[in-house]
Amino acid sequence: MPNPAIGMVRRYYTRALELRGALTNILAVTGLSVTASCIGFVLQILLAAHYGAGLPIDSYLFATSVPLFLAALGSAALSYSVVPALVEVELDAAARSTLLRHLRRRMVLIALVFVTVGIPALWLQPLSIPKNSALRDAPMLPILIGLGWSIGGVQIFTALFSIELNAARRPITAACLALPPNFVAILAVLLGPHQITTVPIGVLCGTLVSLVTGGGLTRRAFAGKDVKVHPARPKMHIIRIGWTLLAMSCFSIYSVIDAFWGPRAGVGTLASLGYAQRLVVGIGSLVVAGPSAVLTPRFAMRLRDGGRVAFLGEVRRTMLVIGVITSCAATLLMLLSSRLIEAAFGRGEFVKSDIIRVELIFRAMLPGFCAMLVSVVLTRAIFCLKDVERPMALASFSWAIVYFICCGAMLAWGGLGFGISYSLAWVIYLMIAIGVLHRYAPPDVRKQQNNTI
Repeated sequence: MPNPAIGMVRRYYTRALELRGALTNILAVTGLSVTASCIGFVLQILLAAHYGAGLPIDSYLFATSVPLFLAALGSAALSYSVVPALVEVELDAAARSTLLRHLRRRMVLIALVFVTVGIPALWLQPLSIPKNSALRDAPMLPILIGLGWSIGGVQIFTALFSIELNAARRPITAACLALPPNFVAILAVLLGPHQITTVPIGVLCGTLVSLVTGGGLTRRAFAGKDVKVHPARPKMHIIRIGWTLLAMSCFSIYSVIDAFWGPRAGVGTLASLGYAQRLVVGIGSLVVAGPSAVLTPRFAMRLRDGGRVAFLGEVRRTMLVIGVITSCAATLLMLLSSRLIEAAFGRGEFVKSDIIRVELIFRAMLPGFCAMLVSVVLTRAIFCLKDVERPMALASFSWAIVYFICCGAMLAWGGLGFGISYSLAWVIYLMIAIGVLHRYAPPDVRKQQNNTI
């Protein structure tokens, strides 16, 4: 008869090894995210020094807002939907490669659509600019719009390789694919002509580097013959993908809403919002990039092996840790925001009035910073459940509606109104997402069996 004490020791030892492996990956991915954020931060410093917070940056952010929003939306939808599906079929190599090839064919078509849509966007996108705005006559605006759509097409296709690497428990390699775009853009700004078009050209070249690298690293995963995929869930139906796309919009649609209201608040407001948003996103990625990439497969496995109780317990513990870390980070940022922004951007064309405006927006965004980071991890956990695409799409739609209406209502407050609107939208979204988690988490099968007996 086996000794129960020995079995317990073995279980705890196995659990300790799993936690050590997860912690190692989290620290490694976080380290790479720090590197990527530092590279992106250096790019922002260069942009501030070269172009300040005026019309050139306004035109660049406006031109790239819609295509990069759609690219980020598609990439997030794939990440949240495909990673759990790949985990379910990870023991069936043929089914896994079939699913990946199916997705690759779809992504080629989507990338081509992105590049094609860039042509009519040259005339359609500027229609949203107010007639009295200087942005309408900004030089290089059509070229910037075309480059933005090209970048979006390459980015959304590159996301497929990052997803495959994360699902294959290679988050460190996946994180490396985020490094080239900003790095090449920095080289372009330093070595290229002093024109705003240099920035998107550098980003496009860097994204192409990530595309080629990701394709080479994952080429074996796409090899094999097509087979019938089981279970039914990995079949990515068009309607489900549509709801997932809408559900992911809250993480990137702010750029489109900013591009709509920013020019109406005056020259430089959109640029100031861009700098503040990038600080929030950059610092936030340091907190959640590692846990987000590593814990998504863990959420799916916990749900598969332990049921409702184990799954919800894992999610609660993760939310608690992320919440504590983000609250401490937000408090520190509130105290040091003035010095941080001045040290980062206070040189060249970035004058004192620009520093004050960005600081005001950044401070107002910090409550939303906390809610947003917790929501990122929570949303990944929710998408391990079945049939959550529609309620999460409604939650994301509510975020966009709250942010859009509040920005319009507080337009007279300038950038401060945008920052307050951002925080309100994320707090409301977090409360709705918690409700969806508890509503759609499956019942504990073991508990039901015990009650039946």
